Amino acid sequence: IISGCSKDAAEKRECERQNIGYVTITNTSKNPYDISIDGVFKFELAGNKFKDDVKVSAGFHDYKAVQVSGYVLYPTVKKITFSVWICAKKSWVIP
Repeated sequence: IISGCSKDAAEKRECERQNIGYVTITNTSKNPYDISIDGVFKFELAGNKFKDDVKVSAGFHDYKAVQVSGYVLYPTVKKITFSVWICAKKSWVIP
C-alpha cells in the first residue's frame, strides 16, 4: 500500500528536531549594544540595525543589552526574561 504522505510532512522541521525558537533583536538607538543571552555574550548589535532569527533553545532565557558607546557616565543596560517556544518567533526592541 502506498501512502500519500509528502516528504515535508514525514520529516520534522529543523526547529522541531533541534528544539529551538527564534528571536529578532532590534536596536532603535544610534549607539551599538552588546547582546548576551543567559549571561553569555553573543554579538554586538550596531545602532539602528536588527538581527533576525537568533536561534535559542525553546524555553525561558535571560536577555541583556549593554550600550557599548555614546554614553556620558554609565551605559544603558536593558534586561528582560521571556520564553520562546519550539519554532516560534519573538521580538525584542532595545533600548
